Amino acid sequence: DEEFDTNDAFLEMTSLRVYIGRELPLPAQAGLHKSESLSFIASPISFRHKKGIAGIFGAKRMDYEKNINILQEISDILKQF
Repeated sequence: DEEFDTNDAFLEMTSLRVYIGRELPLPAQAGLHKSESLSFIASPISFRHKKGIAGIFGAKRMDYEKNINILQEISDILKQF
């Protein structure tokens, strides 16, 4: 198994990303890194001049369009501060 620095992967994000199943960039100790049934939508955010990530975990069958729109709205709201 290849080592993956999750913090670096998320800190370098410049746009919304969708991770499906085994694509999840999580360390082995999280217990979710090889899940076939989970997805994660991650979006970089900025709040009070600090950068971070907002995300939604869900089943692979989640409503991607709806959840992507929610994350985009959250990001837009936080940019105002």
